[in-house]
Amino acid sequence: MAIDENLKEKIKDLRFNQHKTIRKIAKITGKSSRDIILELKELGGEVKKQRCKKGVTEQGVRSREEPLHVKAFDLYSQGKSPVEVLKVLRLSEIETTKYYMEYLRLTRLPGLSLTYEKLGSVHAVSFFAKLSNIAVAEGLTVEEVIRLLKIVEHNPLSYCHCSLPEY
Repeated sequence: MAIDENLKEKIKDLRFNQHKTIRKIAKITGKSSRDIILELKELGGEVKKQRCKKGVTEQGVRSREEPLHVKAFDLYSQGKSPVEVLKVLRLSEIETTKYYMEYLRLTRLPGLSLTYEKLGSVHAVSFFAKLSNIAVAEGLTVEEVIRLLKIVEHNPLSYCHCSLPEY
């Protein structure tokens, strides 16, 4: 049975915009479910063609989507923290750290990247950053910080009995 253009648009609207079932569409339009299915198949092909022309896949995502590392670099350049990037892109900690280190290398901050590699863990970098912030706030030089660390290391009253590396 032939379906006119107005009815085609109504079927298209009921199915794709209002998300009605085929049974409900058949009841609303007074057409058989067989006719509705045939029309939806035809309309579905047209919708897919239109989406492909626009570069959109069935999941609603652009088919030429940027790789994850490019998205991560973009977020880092916007000032997002690694934790924020991890949440937004749903990456693992390893991937997030890898992309962040690559971003730092590319943005000419090799000192931080090298520091991370030498210290070996995010916890150590965090500790180092806190120590650096305290030293800057107190106006201490690198030599003064090293001297203070050696004093603490050799102080029998200190609560930390860990050894410090030689400088």
